[in-house]
Amino acid sequence: MQEGQAEVVELERALRLISSSGQHYLDLLKRNASHQSRESSEEIAEAKELLLSQTHSFMQTVGGPFRMVFKHGENLAYTGAVRALLEMGVFNALPSDGSSMTAAELAKRLSVDKELLVRLMRIATALGPFHEAGPEEYQHTAFSKIYLQPELAGMLKILNDEHGPAYTHLHAHLSAHNWRNPTSATSNPYTHAHRTGGKDFWAHVSQFPARVRAFDDAMGAHTRASAWTVETYPFAGELSQFETDDETVLFVDIGGGKGHVTRHVRGLCKAVRGKMVFLDRKEVVEGVNAGEGEWAVEGRACDFFAGVPVKGALIYYLRRVLHDWPDEDCVKILKNVAAAMDKERSRLVICELVVPPVGAAAETCWTDITMMTFSGTERTEKQFEKLLAAAGMKLVKVYTAHGTNYGAIEAHLQ
Repeated sequence: MQEGQAEVVELERALRLISSSGQHYLDLLKRNASHQSRESSEEIAEAKELLLSQTHSFMQTVGGPFRMVFKHGENLAYTGAVRALLEMGVFNALPSDGSSMTAAELAKRLSVDKELLVRLMRIATALGPFHEAGPEEYQHTAFSKIYLQPELAGMLKILNDEHGPAYTHLHAHLSAHNWRNPTSATSNPYTHAHRTGGKDFWAHVSQFPARVRAFDDAMGAHTRASAWTVETYPFAGELSQFETDDETVLFVDIGGGKGHVTRHVRGLCKAVRGKMVFLDRKEVVEGVNAGEGEWAVEGRACDFFAGVPVKGALIYYLRRVLHDWPDEDCVKILKNVAAAMDKERSRLVICELVVPPVGAAAETCWTDITMMTFSGTERTEKQFEKLLAAAGMKLVKVYTAHGTNYGAIEAHLQ
């Protein structure tokens, strides 16, 4: 078969796959338009991931290998331009009602060079998120308005400002360290790129309040985006097996940010009497509204390397915490959790991506590289089992969110 004929056959095959998967995804969205259970969310997520994967393959086939190489430059330039426009203030300056503004009007309002603005907006309209309404005239779209939310703006800042330099210095650090997997929190691609002077990622970022705010906002966005995966673990069913009262500590979210997940779990367990607590850095939990009545949760300051202050809770919860740290540090965290647990009643639930033996989702893959930049890692079930054993715990069960690599790992004291 000639090269041109082979390309036609491959394109026809790819189109058939996309058409079939697209129709299936659309049918699921229609069927669940009025109500989404966890099961339907998993089914939709699975269909969406399949469609995205097939669309990516189709775009690669259309573009060809040569264009694939140049795509790296396109992605870097695009992200840099959008980040510059965010810092410049364009997202907030454009009318949110959908009306347009000219480059001259924007440049005057923002006190910036019009030629620079036009050049940056050229790629930000060709590839999104903005719409080019006319010559040097721009409008918001649903995709650009999303950056008006502090959590999503924070996510872009973190990905570009913190992780971006580490991605581009990945090869330099790894080659300088004989191509060994990074395992030191103070010597890794991030510390190499940012010249942290012996500080780890967390200590370095904590010196800059604006970067800390961006990070906290970004984590809020991540929590919102994957909120439904919290229900992977059957909290209500497990907690209802115990006799509890108003003083029983039901749930402790270690590294729980501003309590978003704790409130979610509280809502899932309305009929269960007891307290729910979230633990994080003092500056994170201070001033957080804990709610009232049946929705009340409690925030407390905690350094999980120093210990877990709440003892004997029924469920201790670590959500997207361990992937931030190399194995040695994870064992320290887990030993502190184990010291707080009651052997008869307590269990630990770890909510993380669980890397499958084959066919890992794209999100899992790029998140793992992000973790690699500061010596964290996404882990397989066997790797979690090894960590738990080193901390005096045993893996009991893995609950999975079908259609994703998210999992909830239940562990008990040995």
